[in-house]
Amino acid sequence: FLVADVAERARRRSLDRPETTAESLATDLRQRDERDAVNTQPAEDAVLLDTTDLTVDQVVLRISELVEARR
Repeated sequence: FLVADVAERARRRSLDRPETTAESLATDLRQRDERDAVNTQPAEDAVLLDTTDLTVDQVVLRISELVEARR
C-alpha cells in the first residue's frame, strides 16, 4: 500500500501541472484522501511503503524486493 506525505505528493503533481500551485494541489489531495479513507483501507496483511523520500526507481526496487521476499 503506497503512501506519501501530502506536501510531497502535491510537489510531484505540480511538476505535471505547472499552472496549479502546490498549495492548491495539497488542498485537493487532502480532500480526496478524506473521501477515499471511507472506502480505501489497506488489507490486514498489506505492506505499507512510504514513498515520500523515494525516487520512482527506488519504489520499483523496494516493491521488487518485497515480492521476492514473499516467494
